[in-house]
Amino acid sequence: MGLLKGAVQLSSLVAIGAILRFGRNVLIARLLGVEEYGVVSTYFIVLAFVESMTALSLGQFLIRDPDGDKPRVLAVVQFLIFVRSSAVALLILIGAGPMSEFLGHPELVNAYRLLALAPFIGGFIHIERIRKERGLDYAMTGKIECGGVVASLLLVTPFALFFADHRIFLAYLIVDVAGKAAISLWLAPERLRFAWDRGVALRVLSFSWPLLLTSPVVFATMQGDRLIVANRFTAADLGLLSAAVTLAGTPVHMLRRILGPLFYSAISRVRNLGGAMGEMLDFAFQAQAFAGAAAAIVIAVVGPAALIIVFGEPFRPAAGLIGIVGVGAVLPLLRGGFTSFAMSAGRTVEPLLSSFPRLLAVAVAFYVAAGGGGIEAVLLVGIAGEFASVLLAMALFARIAPGPGVRRSVARLFVLTFAVLGAALALHWAPVAALGPFPAPPLEATLGATAALAILFAASGALRARILAVIRKRLLRRR
Repeated sequence: MGLLKGAVQLSSLVAIGAILRFGRNVLIARLLGVEEYGVVSTYFIVLAFVESMTALSLGQFLIRDPDGDKPRVLAVVQFLIFVRSSAVALLILIGAGPMSEFLGHPELVNAYRLLALAPFIGGFIHIERIRKERGLDYAMTGKIECGGVVASLLLVTPFALFFADHRIFLAYLIVDVAGKAAISLWLAPERLRFAWDRGVALRVLSFSWPLLLTSPVVFATMQGDRLIVANRFTAADLGLLSAAVTLAGTPVHMLRRILGPLFYSAISRVRNLGGAMGEMLDFAFQAQAFAGAAAAIVIAVVGPAALIIVFGEPFRPAAGLIGIVGVGAVLPLLRGGFTSFAMSAGRTVEPLLSSFPRLLAVAVAFYVAAGGGGIEAVLLVGIAGEFASVLLAMALFARIAPGPGVRRSVARLFVLTFAVLGAALALHWAPVAALGPFPAPPLEATLGATAALAILFAASGALRARILAVIRKRLLRRR
């Protein structure tokens, strides 16, 4: 399957899944209220933390490895996925007590233990979907992801309407994962197969060990702000921040789910076939930079009003955080381009190294919060750490880039991108205007940020060339 067709397929399927999951989260927030939604957010933190401790990036290994579509290799990786999922479940059972204490909810220890069902069931999701992704075919992955969410919405929502309690999220999560496993087994042409091969396992370990170390760092960078708020602030504060993260993070997460796998597969394919890497990298970096910058502007401009409309009036205080949260969510997306290139070359140490500035920022943010700093200060420290991580990723990329021309073009691109993100962040401190009964940034500041985004697009030659080529092709078809 071609890059364009794969992009369209993946985009549509990820968008449907993200919209369904976003709608489910909004339903939970509206049913439970601010404080209970904060309690629900601690479930996300627990699950993400334990999964990060055992992440082996087995899907990325299969996509990159030349033998990743061989039955023997697939069966070994399927077994490793089951072992990993079982280990995650066991860690949750063992660590539920300490984690419930740290998050300030010791009464939820049994609910946290029940979370162990989700990763254990996930170990039975068939690996056939990853084999298809090697050829940029994402139909099976999309059906599995969307099907799980639909199953949880249909089976759990009737009960949620009458039993509005934070534990209803556990039902959504477990039914979601069980639905994914059932659909994957139904769609796969062959039954689930487990095998063991020491040579394959050593190849997996050689590829994955730096990523295993990276994953806890990634957890700290992605969940660090909410972890600090859960520990140092109230459940209501966590609920407000989680609403902002849900709204701002959904479009950015969609972009990461689309652009990350797509360009990782495409770059790996070009590398395996010995194609021209420079052109692909220019397009990949420009697409990610422009998409991320555009998302940051849109979130900063319409996010405050959208948050109140979607989540309701009780969540209005979170509207003041949405612009900062949006920029903080976009910066890891920009780092993803460097990660995809490094991993396609089998260099899995670079993603680990580039995450350390953000990890340091989490420690600084804990100190700031302990000293009386507010949630806004915690978020700004996180943004500073993410910015430093992107700069370090650029420096590491310069060492392995295919040529000086690529290095220079990427450097110019990111200077402009940082300027756009700075304009988006500045909207947070602009005098608040009004969009009817809702807060909004002033028109002058919005136009300035939009102009900076237009300049970035004008400078993205490879991206413009691809877009124009698609438009010309569509027009010729119509004729």
